[in-house]
Amino acid sequence: MYSTNFQITKFSNYLTKFLNDAGDKFALFISKPSNLDGRIILLLFISFYFIAIYVSSFFMDYDKFWLYLGVFKAETLFMDLNYIISVLDCSSKGYDVLSPNPCTPYHGYFSYPRIWLLFSNLHVSTDSTVGIAIGIITIFYSSIFWLVGRLNINEGIYYGLIMCSPPIMLAVKYCHPDIYIFILCALAVLVVKKKYPAFWAYTFLMLASFLKLYPFATIIAFFNEKKKPSLIAFFILLSIGIIYIFLNLQDIIYISHNLQEKFWSKYVVAEYGCLVLFDFLNYYPFFHYIFSVIPAKIISYTIVAILIFTLIYIIKNQKLNSDLIMGTVQKHLFNFKISASIYIGTFLIGNNYDYKFMFLIFAIPQLLAWVKYNNEIRTITMLVLAGIIITIWSTVLFSKFYFFVWIFIEELINWYIFAYVIYMMIHISPLWARRMLLLSKK
Repeated sequence: MYSTNFQITKFSNYLTKFLNDAGDKFALFISKPSNLDGRIILLLFISFYFIAIYVSSFFMDYDKFWLYLGVFKAETLFMDLNYIISVLDCSSKGYDVLSPNPCTPYHGYFSYPRIWLLFSNLHVSTDSTVGIAIGIITIFYSSIFWLVGRLNINEGIYYGLIMCSPPIMLAVKYCHPDIYIFILCALAVLVVKKKYPAFWAYTFLMLASFLKLYPFATIIAFFNEKKKPSLIAFFILLSIGIIYIFLNLQDIIYISHNLQEKFWSKYVVAEYGCLVLFDFLNYYPFFHYIFSVIPAKIISYTIVAILIFTLIYIIKNQKLNSDLIMGTVQKHLFNFKISASIYIGTFLIGNNYDYKFMFLIFAIPQLLAWVKYNNEIRTITMLVLAGIIITIWSTVLFSKFYFFVWIFIEELINWYIFAYVIYMMIHISPLWARRMLLLSKK
């Protein structure tokens, strides 16, 4: 027993030293200064990607070439935008698009809240799909180039890998609505950075929330050191969210049921969330039997609760100084809060498509700052940065592995990212909020 414990301790110490050394080397790599703005490298990555797609169309089906890069085939160009415009056209003709009807394309029903139907008054034709999509995608890329700021060359390479990853490019190829939500969140960040009235940031995020619900999680991003104004804003936004959900409850239940039945419970590839791994395990007879006795949702959310309470316990009893973390580089903290709150919210929903990994882009400037300037959290942050690359490229990296190994590794990484963002959100919370959460007077 003593020998076994000794070996475990020795291995643990070796692993800790290895990861700390790797973190230090990564910090040196990512901090290497350059005269060239790394955003040029990012632009080259994106340009080369689309040039390769264009050239491939001369000797093969470009959809097939895109599939080699992990991006799934689309039924039509900018399929999701085309679908939305078609649905709006159906709505203007008097169809109830939130129920199956012959007018609604692809899925037979509309999978977004009814507020979208207000745009049917614009009477936009599907003939305009390409032009509108190009405009939206241009704004999307412009917002990213603004968000990341000036980069060095190595940072440009890292962002290039992010932007050319299958989930991001799939969202671009489909012109997915998450891109519109991303732009609204970027506008909220712009308002905060320019120190315009917070009302406008609230407005952009509430509009995003009305369109797709999950951005309601971003209301926690507005907590600051002023306790009373923070709580007032929080409860006002929370009340708006509850009223909106109550007014649209039947539609939301219907949409969620359809998504669960038709997609989330049947596919686990290119998804993340606390239920994805359990949906996958349910395919195996042994786990299917276990889940018939104890529902997978109960097991999953029990693990989530245990994880959160464990993180709170660790933070309460460790010597890590939250004020030092806050003080590293403060200009990116709001970005990180937006990203972390969306990741936490979407992860807890249970199943979400990997499109939403695009919101991790908001967090990356702060993650890079912590790697560069904060020794205490450098290693765990480096692992998150590495994990983001691995999980968003998993459909390509692990496609040759046994499927179980691929899904298991990918979902473990997603759970680690979930634990990390909760851990850091607690640390960067204002003092009064940390005291309430940790039940501490310190």
